[in-house]
Amino acid sequence: MEMEKNRTIAQHGGYVRRLESQSRLPVTGYVIQEGATTGAYGDGWIASEMTLQLRPTEPVRSLKLHVYRPEEAGGGRVRILIDGVEMGNSVIDAGPSEVAAQFTRGKDEAFTLQVLFEAEQPWRPPGDDRDLALMMMKIRVEHPTPEIPKTRRRRLFRW
Repeated sequence: MEMEKNRTIAQHGGYVRRLESQSRLPVTGYVIQEGATTGAYGDGWIASEMTLQLRPTEPVRSLKLHVYRPEEAGGGRVRILIDGVEMGNSVIDAGPSEVAAQFTRGKDEAFTLQVLFEAEQPWRPPGDDRDLALMMMKIRVEHPTPEIPKTRRRRLFRW
């Protein structure tokens, strides 16, 4: 009986870990979120270290994080790494903030996005033992403006 309960607990733990790794974040732009995500929770919070894989379906020129940090939590430093290279670094205050990273990727060139957060002060909401760093409102992937082909104007009538 005890062995059966331990097996059930282990199965449920594996199921929870699998669900945690499949969290999807609010990503906008011509990109697809692929593979496992670490450090993200289903309710929009991310941990002090979050990693996900993105594959653009159009060329990329930059990325912008729209994040929120509660007033009682204070601010901190946000670092954005693309394939392990720091592309953005910003100190934010409590409240809503934007953090940008300038980089380029071609169509179908997958990349790893890593967001690191260093808090000014330790904070944990009552009743929640998770590592809650930021509320991820949106990850906006920006693309180059497409060139509009110049067409030759034709007159209907000749004078």
